[in-house]
Amino acid sequence: MSCGRSTLAAQCGGFSDALSRAIGRSLQLYWQVRKYPPSSSFNSRTKRLEFALLRPYPPWLTYWLWISYGVLFVGEIQSWWVPYFFGSKPEKAARFRATFGATHSFLPERHGIVPNSLHSALHLATLATLVALGLRVG
Repeated sequence: MSCGRSTLAAQCGGFSDALSRAIGRSLQLYWQVRKYPPSSSFNSRTKRLEFALLRPYPPWLTYWLWISYGVLFVGEIQSWWVPYFFGSKPEKAARFRATFGATHSFLPERHGIVPNSLHSALHLATLATLVALGLRVG
């Protein structure tokens, strides 16, 4: 967004000033909570606030990551590994050869399909992410 005219410049300047003040207040609150422990009467309220401010990410993000990486991994298994181990239609094998025939692979060809090295690394990284999420939850 460009702030070329004087009225827009005033609006954009006001927004950035308000944003910087809000960020400054948030950081100030964060450091006050971290630096000065409260008295016992405010202890539980401040602990909740500190927990909300200091955790690395919100709890719903763990579920979102599980769902998104789980769906991705199921798609990878269905599109690459099921046809590789159990076979598929000849049209699909021809399409795989036309698309990925010139790429590097370290696995032998089976049923006319061979997973290339880049996709194999991607699938291992997806699996490692799911394992890391499982260790995080557990």
